[in-house]
Amino acid sequence: MSQPTPPPFKASAGTTSVVSTSPTGQPLPPNSSAAHIAYQNNPFMVALDGISGFFTYVKTVAIVFAVLAALGALANGVSYVADGISNIYPEATQTTNDTTSTSAPFDNPNFAYEQIVSIAVIVGGIFLVILLLTLVISAIINGMRDVSAAAIAKQTETSFGTAVSTLAHRFPGYVWLQIMISVKVFLWSLLLVVPGIIMAIRYSLAGTAYFARDMSASDALKHSTTITKGAWFTTFGSLGLFNLVTLGLIPLLIEPGVRGILFRQYDAYEKAHLQKPEAHWLSIAFLIVVVLLSAVLLFSLVALAIVAAQFSTEL
Repeated sequence: MSQPTPPPFKASAGTTSVVSTSPTGQPLPPNSSAAHIAYQNNPFMVALDGISGFFTYVKTVAIVFAVLAALGALANGVSYVADGISNIYPEATQTTNDTTSTSAPFDNPNFAYEQIVSIAVIVGGIFLVILLLTLVISAIINGMRDVSAAAIAKQTETSFGTAVSTLAHRFPGYVWLQIMISVKVFLWSLLLVVPGIIMAIRYSLAGTAYFARDMSASDALKHSTTITKGAWFTTFGSLGLFNLVTLGLIPLLIEPGVRGILFRQYDAYEKAHLQKPEAHWLSIAFLIVVVLLSAVLLFSLVALAIVAAQFSTEL
């Protein structure tokens, strides 16, 4: 039996209704896809609307992501406590020196060269397996995020099983999309880092476009750069501000909804050939804070390197 369709998701107060005129002032057709889309440029409210939409349209995935976020926060807390204990009681983590211990096996002249090669191969193989597993798990999580974002953008109720099936059906192409994004961002980052950051934001809705519009990887990448034009600050602030407020503990709950909300309104504006409203002041302020924090961090690292160099020369 089919499930009842949820009520239409309503954006929070503060959204700007789409003006039903073209950039030249001509009225748009009554059935224009942008005529009934609200444009939210407050990054804080985009995140709140996104979380609400996540639990409205992809509830089961949202619950799974909430559990994963809780486990991640718990693991970070345990690691923090363990580090604190080791700093307070360093003797508890120190190993006693055993003067009767034997020398390292590599110092033994009878230790065969073939054994060294075998150990290197085994260690390398284990590292490669762990790396591949990490990449696959990351692709699956990111894929579920973008499938959920697409459902939120289309305002379509989607179960966990349907989301998994959708991802599995197009998983190879999605992996290729992620590879393309990584390579392009890396190449842009070679130009003094900043272009890489700029383009990473421009590419941020490619995964959502890939599933929402059933596009190829290359077309989804182009579509993301097209619809984010004129909305870079809003995209940057929406993806980052709430993560900063929540100390980066729940990105799994924030990003699917944010990407869905942004894609829906950007895509509608692009179809209607409308100019996007200016960025909210919070997005500008967030960028300034990020730049200042980055400058302080860079200055601290440089100062630490200078002190370490002077200390080593004195020794």
